[in-house]
Amino acid sequence: MTETSYLTLALPWLKQRPMSLPADSIKVLPIACTLTPTELKSRHIDLLAGLVKGAQQSEASHDGYRFRFAPSSETLTRIAAAIDGERQCCLFLGFQLTIEPDLGSFCLDVTGPEGTAEFLANLM
Repeated sequence: MTETSYLTLALPWLKQRPMSLPADSIKVLPIACTLTPTELKSRHIDLLAGLVKGAQQSEASHDGYRFRFAPSSETLTRIAAAIDGERQCCLFLGFQLTIEPDLGSFCLDVTGPEGTAEFLANLM
């Protein structure tokens, strides 16, 4: 059985949901943070800039960055809090968190439109 057919059996709604939006329905968002400099300074440690200092590995991609973290409940809580904070002030960012099996590491992909990798590099 292929992975796709297994997923369809396990999650029957999967074949009914579109996996991506039509190109004409995607809103283009500016690469900008809506926080004031004062807000950014006070929240720095709770956002991506503070979070990625604890990453074991970071790797740039064409549309963002991938960060790998050691697995711990505290780290997972910090990642979730950082995603929640960033999604409210940097509306152009997308997040995908992968948690490896058998208590493995966490991998956070932060992506966006062209220029996102450079924006993120300036935060670090």
